[in-house]
Amino acid sequence: AGPTSGTLLGSPCQSPSPPGRKVFLGTWRVHDGPRWQGVPRTYTCVEACEHLYGDPALYTGYTTSTSSSSITQSCQGDKWGHYCAVMEETYKNSDTYAVSGHWSAYVKDHSCLQVNYCWGIAARSDMPPSPPPSPPSPPPPRPPPPRPPPPSPPPPPPPPPPLPSRPSTPSPPAVATPPPLMGSQSSSPTAQESTAYPSTGEHPLRDNWFRKRDLARQKAFPQYYSWLSKQAKKRAARNIGN
Repeated sequence: AGPTSGTLLGSPCQSPSPPGRKVFLGTWRVHDGPRWQGVPRTYTCVEACEHLYGDPALYTGYTTSTSSSSITQSCQGDKWGHYCAVMEETYKNSDTYAVSGHWSAYVKDHSCLQVNYCWGIAARSDMPPSPPPSPPSPPPPRPPPPRPPPPSPPPPPPPPPPLPSRPSTPSPPAVATPPPLMGSQSSSPTAQESTAYPSTGEHPLRDNWFRKRDLARQKAFPQYYSWLSKQAKKRAARNIGN
């Protein structure tokens, strides 16, 4: 809010004020001043009051207060790099609001919304009396903080790991079928006699090895040796018939 004047000049219902009487002029907020980024000039309390309400033809001086019920000769200001602070009405530590520690009663920096009150010292006897200061308007309410977003649902649990597969049983290696014996016209009645290694009795170890080999072949290829046995029986029957 901008400056609010409290003077009622020229009102016929008010009696004149004697010279030196303090006349209430209005209020101001520190935050109504220029922005701090532009390095503005600094204002004392009295300088801010005169800048907003001053008229040298009507007032010989000015005084300020932080209260509407009494004159405290002080006001609220803003301090560069710090925060809002109350100082005497003539306090000044720099001409510009530029670096840390500089103080001004009229600057937009830290949102100092406290109200300062300004009085002028009447220069003539025909000045109207000072009206009572109007109560300051309350600062605008702060917006409510935003509601936090609802919590997101937890992620679904990971799928269970697949069960280990059983190792496949390797199939037995294929055994090659031995070629049929050629030219077998023996008159022996069984396949064992026709396929067995002929033993001469001169080498028993060698004969035993070949005998085991023949037995292993018969176990490995039973169908083949069954077929040989049937063929041997047929040949034996033909030989007997002849």
